[in-house]
Amino acid sequence: LYFLCLVVINIAMTALLVLGTAIIANWFVSTRGRMLGFVTIGAPFSTAVCVPVIQRLLNAGVPFQTIFAVFGVAILVFGFLAYLTVPYLPEDVGLHADNADHAPAEETDSGATANWSLSALVRCKEAWFIMLAFGLMMLVSNCVMPLLFPSFLEVGISPDIVLNLMTISALVGIPLSYFWGWLDDKIGTKKSCYTLAVGFTLMSVGMVFAKSGNLVIVAMAVIGIAAVIGGAPNLNPSMIVNVFGASEYLNVNRYLNIGQSILRLLALVMMSAIRDLTGSYTPGYVVCVILSLISLACFIGIRKR
Repeated sequence: LYFLCLVVINIAMTALLVLGTAIIANWFVSTRGRMLGFVTIGAPFSTAVCVPVIQRLLNAGVPFQTIFAVFGVAILVFGFLAYLTVPYLPEDVGLHADNADHAPAEETDSGATANWSLSALVRCKEAWFIMLAFGLMMLVSNCVMPLLFPSFLEVGISPDIVLNLMTISALVGIPLSYFWGWLDDKIGTKKSCYTLAVGFTLMSVGMVFAKSGNLVIVAMAVIGIAAVIGGAPNLNPSMIVNVFGASEYLNVNRYLNIGQSILRLLALVMMSAIRDLTGSYTPGYVVCVILSLISLACFIGIRKR
């Protein structure tokens, strides 16, 4: 049952993320990065707030079934409200993207175009680079967040210190999520992705050197997590739109997301295997440094199609 629960959660998370970002891509053109940054504030908020809150509730004796039931009901309520109030296309309600008085030069995704077939994407290096770059960063995220508590306990860091640092990181991560969108609009998607990959690298380096006797590095690692994790769900759709166009976003993303999801799901398997072989999570974070650098190399190789 737990396995089936995880399968359903991953399917639902992917669907919500893809459809939510597609709506933003359709409704906004000139401010797309900032709007994606705003709506993806939920990523750092969730990872930095929900984890310590859930941990505190579990420590207080609240059954995890009750906690997940509350989250599930909240998702259903907000999903139903979104279904009733949020049109997929501005044209559906007689408007244009950016609330302009004419249609933008860039098409919205009506679903009518499908110029990029699976076979064409397989032959396109940009598709592979985008899939690998963001898939590897998702993998790194999943190596860090679910194992943050046991990783820090392993090196002798107090649980109370970890929970407090994660709470502080939430306050830092929320505005930084919007920052990635602002940076996207300001300097462009590719340069923003370079910065994001460097951030993931530094975060992973922080996890390698985080020890109980070096709380400055520990704080940098935890705050860095909140700082960079909000950038991936923001810049991933922006990069796809930048390379393939808004009209192809859903068509292309449905294929790239498969590869990204597979890479993301390998995280705990990889970290568990490394810990079984070495007796520590630290070598796994060394691998995360390498994977983050590979993501950076992939971004460098991307060209607009």
